[in-house]
Amino acid sequence: MPSVILTRSADDNRAVAPLFEARGCAVHSAPMIELRPLPKDMCGLRSVRRLAGGERVLITSAYAAELWLDLRETDFHEHPPAGYLVVGETSAALLRESDPDVPIEAVAGSADELLRDERVAGRAAEGRILYPCSTERRDTLVDGLARLGFDLVELPLYSPVRPADARANLQAALADATPPLGIAFFSPSAVAHFFTLGVQLPGHVVIGAIGATTAGALAGRGIADPVVPERPDAGALAGALARALAEAG
Repeated sequence: MPSVILTRSADDNRAVAPLFEARGCAVHSAPMIELRPLPKDMCGLRSVRRLAGGERVLITSAYAAELWLDLRETDFHEHPPAGYLVVGETSAALLRESDPDVPIEAVAGSADELLRDERVAGRAAEGRILYPCSTERRDTLVDGLARLGFDLVELPLYSPVRPADARANLQAALADATPPLGIAFFSPSAVAHFFTLGVQLPGHVVIGAIGATTAGALAGRGIADPVVPERPDAGALAGALARALAEAG
């Protein structure tokens, strides 16, 4: 049976593991990311709240959605957004359930899809977008929205850091895994944290990247040809990596 090492946060690894197991892979968790919320005094929350009122809110991760929904109960209780622009159906589902009175204007599977969405590009002149995000947010989306003419206000709420036990977990996963072996990456941050560990990999490993941005981060580390699915979601990556491992085996 092929093995796959997952490199998301521990919670996210548990969530996507069934997608890989359903495709015949033994799954091993080696989290390269731990999501840490920032203290409010480090977020610039007061200055952003003074600007708030009637803008659209951009959500690009489920964790950002959860933190933002907490703020909707407190600091932004009296400042409902005009609508949501969302990357990821999981985030959209959280918003629909917990903030049902605010319309979701667009849902996309990736940042590139959101930038191409006519509902987004057609509203560039309608004012400000508030972006609750990570301190390691991706330049692609921010730069793309700026080119469309949006006034984007960033609100960093959390930081992806490398877990203290990342090296031990990776070594344990490598010891338990059976060939053929794949390693799945879901973000540039996980790539960066992984390659700071200096852990020696087995001779032949199939590397998977969820999308072009993560593939670019791998290319910067000398991984020139990772497996990249046709669409940037975990299920598609699971399928593409499982097929590549079957061929390698």
